[in-house]
Amino acid sequence: GSRRVGGTVHRMPVSLATGGQVFRQVDYGANYAVGIITAGSSWNFQAWVRDPAAKGATFNLSDGLHITFCP
Repeated sequence: GSRRVGGTVHRMPVSLATGGQVFRQVDYGANYAVGIITAGSSWNFQAWVRDPAAKGATFNLSDGLHITFCP
């Protein structure tokens, strides 16, 4: 994969579901590394996945995802 999300990279732990889907519950009161998620704000996400079979020596990137949070 290619890096699709520009700017500074911030890590946000997620959970991996069956079928390779990634999910995370959003806490609207939490102050994440880059700010607070508010209604109407837009954020860009991309998963950086390490290969456990290679003991983390290799990785791949997901497609980028742009989300606007509704009120």
